Amino acid sequence: MWTILLHKNLVFQVNSKSSNSGNQMTRSFIFLCVSLCCIAGAPLTAQTGEYVRGGYVSLSGDTTHGYIQDRLKVSQSNAFMFKADLAQTSPQQFSPEQVHSFFYDPNFSYRSLPITIEEKTELKFLRQLVTGYAGLYEYNTVSDPVYVLTKASGEVVQLEKRDRIEDGQLKSDKGYEGLIRYTLRDCESLILRGGRIEFTQGALTSYVRRYNQCAHPETATQSLTIPRRLLVNFGVLAGKDFIKSIANNYNAAQPVSKGNGDGIQAGLLVHLSYFENLAFRTGVVYHRFEFTQQTPYSLGTLIHINQFEQLDIPLNLRYQFGKGKVSPYFFGGTKIPVYLKKDLITQRVKLIGEVENTTVDMEIYKSFRFNGGIGTRLKFIPGTNVDLSLEYEQINGELNDARHFETNAILVSLAVLF
Repeated sequence: MWTILLHKNLVFQVNSKSSNSGNQMTRSFIFLCVSLCCIAGAPLTAQTGEYVRGGYVSLSGDTTHGYIQDRLKVSQSNAFMFKADLAQTSPQQFSPEQVHSFFYDPNFSYRSLPITIEEKTELKFLRQLVTGYAGLYEYNTVSDPVYVLTKASGEVVQLEKRDRIEDGQLKSDKGYEGLIRYTLRDCESLILRGGRIEFTQGALTSYVRRYNQCAHPETATQSLTIPRRLLVNFGVLAGKDFIKSIANNYNAAQPVSKGNGDGIQAGLLVHLSYFENLAFRTGVVYHRFEFTQQTPYSLGTLIHINQFEQLDIPLNLRYQFGKGKVSPYFFGGTKIPVYLKKDLITQRVKLIGEVENTTVDMEIYKSFRFNGGIGTRLKFIPGTNVDLSLEYEQINGELNDARHFETNAILVSLAVLF
């Protein structure tokens, strides 16, 4: 898997050592943040739209297999979209009144059940969390979740937590605990155990499963919640830089010097994700580049050639909206350079044509790097992700010879990860 990077540095001039560089850095940072918010804000409500293997069970009990559209949980509670095959252009829509249940990979299962919200009872698709003699279902709303507890004997209990404020104090509603204990009262060990039952998906799922194993061990029980696990994606990247720069020499009569150069990049990209949409973006990238500044002096021309070889370690947080075939994302953070070579070659070209060369190892005693960007992930081949990114990078450095340089970079990247 290869990542191709186009990297062009756009540089703004800094004229004073005391405050201008900091002000420029702050203005650039604020501009980037505002731009990212404006651009990334548009897809905040995007749905995944991806069709995955699944099916539905009709009211008569017949099962039809095909593909179900993976959408937001709130959307799935009202209706689901079905295709008999992926080539089908017009999907079918089914409501809770039309089918008994539906399911899709990896382990999502929804059942049509009556639920009462604000004294109004209607059928909704509720996601099943526990299978067995006692079942637990979740109804996702834009506010607090509602759970429904069922038993094979026919009992159906709706569980809600309605905290309220009385006399300026929050009164926590614990009525749901009594309903659970009474409904599942035929397991003596659970009753004697006591303790709090938190109104969370994990706590309720665990309690219902323990009841099934205790009171009805002959009936298989399973948790359908998806546990979090660390996912690792690897990629290889390669690219080329086109650099323009401006440096200040505060000891020289003419402090500002412009420069240009180029470089190459190659390395490993790694994405670590524990939460569904949030990932840590890192890796190790070999980066070799150089840029040159040229200024006149009394006897001729002074040329500074800056040569760098380093390993860049990006440390970025990356947030992705959705998980469909086309999913936008944004990322930001910094990069840590591990210098392998940082030579400053000084050429003094005299008016008589004589050239004097000196090479020293640069001492960079202060450095700041920021990078961030937006992009789109394309997922058309199972197991393969293609990332298209527009990235911004800013580098500010202070050298031991009283020079300061600043670069602002725009990078366009293509990445393929598995």
